[in-house]
Amino acid sequence: MNLTYWNTLKRSTIFNQDDIKKIKANYRSLKLQNKGRLVDIQSEYHLSWCCLIHATYNRCIEKGFSVERSLEITENSLFENMKPDNIGKYILNALNKSTDPFGYLVGTSKRQETNFFGSTFSFSTTVDDLNSYHLLVHNCFYNNYFREHQVPELMKIACKWDMISWSKGIIPEKHGITFSRPATLGLDNSDCKFNFERIPKK
Repeated sequence: MNLTYWNTLKRSTIFNQDDIKKIKANYRSLKLQNKGRLVDIQSEYHLSWCCLIHATYNRCIEKGFSVERSLEITENSLFENMKPDNIGKYILNALNKSTDPFGYLVGTSKRQETNFFGSTFSFSTTVDDLNSYHLLVHNCFYNNYFREHQVPELMKIACKWDMISWSKGIIPEKHGITFSRPATLGLDNSDCKFNFERIPKK
């Protein structure tokens, strides 16, 4: 992701070459300062992601942009690179092909807990049956990083990802599923709540 992210910044009208050099230097410095957070292979990605966001935001603030404008610039740079629409299309296609879209999403969620998130996140389920799956996130690498670095406002970016990427692939009336995320650690100071419901057939 890092190489493509730098290319994204090079196309930006906000940052010049000197800005990008400073963002890269700050990124490397932040990674070095936070190497103690690396406890498994998954945390390598999580730390890189946080440091890219943090370094970009820091440069925006240094350039004199307001907090809100700095958040907007950082978010736009990040998501232009991550292409959330493509993720949404992938999930849409997978759900269209699946004979059990609800089961597909729940299975994917469970695999992600281990395969993507790893040990720097902690989860529990309050409901897990044929029609409902309610997941709680009690501990989050991103939330811990940004709060400990006194930039909790950056969780507005981190928490936005679910709502603009994979969840966009869910069409309730077609797939027979609803998804909601009524609370997050980053925005509500409460456990993240991921609720998947199967819509009863009429």
